[in-house]
Amino acid sequence: MLKHVLFVIICSVLGLLVWILIRASSEEVLALESPLPKLTFIDKMGNTEIIYQQGRMVLVLYFHRTCDHCQYQLEVLNTHCKDLSGLKIYLFTSEQNFFQEPIKWGRLQNAENITFGIVNKNRFYKNFGTLVTPSIFIFDQAGSLTEKIHGEIKFEALLKEISGIHQIQE
Repeated sequence: MLKHVLFVIICSVLGLLVWILIRASSEEVLALESPLPKLTFIDKMGNTEIIYQQGRMVLVLYFHRTCDHCQYQLEVLNTHCKDLSGLKIYLFTSEQNFFQEPIKWGRLQNAENITFGIVNKNRFYKNFGTLVTPSIFIFDQAGSLTEKIHGEIKFEALLKEISGIHQIQE
């Protein structure tokens, strides 16, 4: 009986070590300091792709309309979109019918620096490494990933992240 217990414990520990080694050696799809990936999406006008503008920070938010945390995050951005006018913001969903229903975040929809888009779920995962909603990716003025946030974030914390990146760049 004792041999069986020891055998189970040893196998469990070895299994855990193998799992840790595999996780540690696997490359992250979009690691910090990675360049802004190219991604084709559909906006209200048709097919387009992410455009990086030298010297302008980029925020990418992946969301789903039925996700409560996403609705909170979009409402926060909607309320504070004037405070984010210096950023280029892409709001992506993989919901194919997204533009067939009214967008309830009016300020976001009307802001010149904000683009809603429908992305292919598999391509988004291939380029960004997650389908967690909401997910936020912040790219600095040089187009390098500086922050990944999975889950909702308060505006003050988001602004602190953005401001910290902006101050480092100056």
